[in-house]
Amino acid sequence: MEDELKNIKQTMNRTVFKNVTFSSTLQSKVLSQLQRATYDSNDVMLFILSSLVHEAKTGYDVLLNIEQMGEEVFTSNEGELYQVLHKLEFDQLIRGEWINEEKYYSLTNKGKNYLKNFRVRDKVEDRYNELEGWT
Repeated sequence: MEDELKNIKQTMNRTVFKNVTFSSTLQSKVLSQLQRATYDSNDVMLFILSSLVHEAKTGYDVLLNIEQMGEEVFTSNEGELYQVLHKLEFDQLIRGEWINEEKYYSLTNKGKNYLKNFRVRDKVEDRYNELEGWT
């Protein structure tokens, strides 16, 4: 990711922005945005579904769990998480239930099967890539 920042800075140095500098705070924000851009919707879905494997969680707990996994996909826009949670609920991969004024999300059977099938596909793909190296 730091290489991407250097590339941006090099490009800026060759343009009218050559005298512009970034504070460390702004550098962190740009780096975070670049990292977010590398996630696709399947990654985001998998982070959320994986977070719900063992127990029902609130949206905030899902966010904390994803951050504990080392993923910063929602760091600059937590509201995006709730949009994805609503979509997963609409697609019946998760179920939302209000308990004491907090909404808890849990995996449905469809969500568990989706996650299981993805993990099997991922293992097969890894094995194929491993075997391909032997040729």
